[in-house]
Amino acid sequence: MSDSKAVDTRSMTLEPSDTEPSKGSGKSTYLPGEFIHERYEVVKLLGKGSNGTVYQVKDHKVGTTVAVKLICASARNESGAASRLHHEIRIAYSVKSDYITNLYSMFSDDHHIGLVLEYVNGQSLYSYLQAHTVFTIRDVINIGRQIALGLQRIHCAGIIHRDLKLENILLDESGMAKITDFGVSILQSSLIEEVPSEEISPDQLKRRATEAGKVVGTLHYLSPEYLSKRIFDVRTDIYALGVVLYELTTC
Repeated sequence: MSDSKAVDTRSMTLEPSDTEPSKGSGKSTYLPGEFIHERYEVVKLLGKGSNGTVYQVKDHKVGTTVAVKLICASARNESGAASRLHHEIRIAYSVKSDYITNLYSMFSDDHHIGLVLEYVNGQSLYSYLQAHTVFTIRDVINIGRQIALGLQRIHCAGIIHRDLKLENILLDESGMAKITDFGVSILQSSLIEEVPSEEISPDQLKRRATEAGKVVGTLHYLSPEYLSKRIFDVRTDIYALGVVLYELTTC
């Protein structure tokens, strides 16, 4: 179940200053008890990957537990990136659902872009499968329905997740599925250049997918539309959901 002191997003707003860079410490790793952005006290590290680092933190301004994801800010200086980022984050902020880890706010400094997200007290579907958890057909149907409802809300806002996978779907203590990292997908899409839709080979795709700063998804979750013409649309997420459900029923 989500933290009982979850932030009331109805009373929060994204201020323009939240997207203005300020001087930061430049630290790449924070230890428990240290502060991020002079406001968020680190409780523990939740995860670290190519997309960034996630911490469970206490927000000392509001007094609640949230998650902060830190992403390298170097790409922000690309031409037009700042204005696109501001616009896309505001869209992502407007998307609220029980089946999404909601985005509360963001901040940036000289070194990082920080996303302040709903903290979910639970584990990813990937972690459950790693622990050899067996999901019944009823479980899979229920999880699939919740993910589909979350995707519907995202798509209605004009957002494509781009990287739906087991690692990006959390189950809270009550068994509710929550899509995570969709805000990061929007952040990435606002920072990378648009690329032509010419047909590319899987080998070319893999090379492009691993180029610095150009994360486009996880290879075996990518749809045929992307593999052949590098087209992102709702089919991208629907195909990935199918892969997730297949993994849950066969692993």
